[in-house]
Amino acid sequence: MDVPAALVSRDLVVLSANRRLYGLTRDGGMNAIGIRIGLALGCAHAEVPGPCGQTEACLECWLRRSVDLARICDARVPWVRWDFLPHAGHRTPYAISAVKTREAVVLTLKPAGAGA
Repeated sequence: MDVPAALVSRDLVVLSANRRLYGLTRDGGMNAIGIRIGLALGCAHAEVPGPCGQTEACLECWLRRSVDLARICDARVPWVRWDFLPHAGHRTPYAISAVKTREAVVLTLKPAGAGA
C-alpha cells in the first residue's frame, strides 16, 4: 500500500502497520505495535482524561467512529475527513477509510486532498 495503514483491534490497539504509517508516528519507529493508534500518532486527546478511544474528544473522532462502523456494519467505511490534532504541530486534515477483517479493522489514512 502506498498510503499509511494499520490493523487495529476494536479498542484501537495497533496490531500491525505498514512503513508509511510508521512515518506518521510520534517517534517515526515501529513502537506503534501494541499501543492505541491515537497515542502512536501523537493525538493531543489520546490520554486526557482517559486512553485513546475513551476520552470525551473521541465521541466526535472519525478514527474511533470508522473502527466502530466497520466492525458493526461489516462493510467498508468510505473515505471520511478527519482533522487530526497532534500533541505538537498543526491540525492536519486526513481522510480515513476502514474495513473489517475477521476480528480487527484495517484503517487507511491519506492527506485529505488526495484522490481515493
